[in-house]
Amino acid sequence: IYIFWDLVEAADAKEIAAFIENHVFDVAAREDLAKPINEMDAVWVRRWKRTGYIWIIKSRLCGRGFLDRQKHDVQRHSSTASRLSQRIVCSQRQLKRTKLVSLDIRNAFLKGLTFTELHRLARKFGIEMRDRRSVYMRPPANVWRHLRNHPKSRIRIAASLTHLYLLVLLKPMYGLVDAPLLWQLHL
Repeated sequence: IYIFWDLVEAADAKEIAAFIENHVFDVAAREDLAKPINEMDAVWVRRWKRTGYIWIIKSRLCGRGFLDRQKHDVQRHSSTASRLSQRIVCSQRQLKRTKLVSLDIRNAFLKGLTFTELHRLARKFGIEMRDRRSVYMRPPANVWRHLRNHPKSRIRIAASLTHLYLLVLLKPMYGLVDAPLLWQLHL
């Protein structure tokens, strides 16, 4: 990380920009929150990624979902293809000589339904939800800086005050158990 710090910073800023553009965060003062709260932290997952002939650093901000106190209370089933299903599709493609197309939706999980939309839709269709989903996150320290520096960000907490605030997740992010389902419902 030290050797390629400029690349890491650019990758982190790009990731936070995606969170801002998809309206994933809001901010809350710790003192205003009723206890207990569903608080978790997040980590950066960084890796080298090859795009054509160029290698870049890809940063992904992931919530540590195992700390999510509501993880056992939320619906999380989404119909994603298993490895076996993907192999069957590929073998059928080979047998029938058809074209196989694959799509990648950039920042897919960040484009999912908000927790409020999910609650509203559940009520509309008569699906019982025990609790409203609320997740608060303690981000890595440099996230606050990237939020301050992004021109479209409304979150501008001074570095000396970040310990007094948490990010409120308005929709799921990577690492939460219901992120695949809420993205699929939105799709």
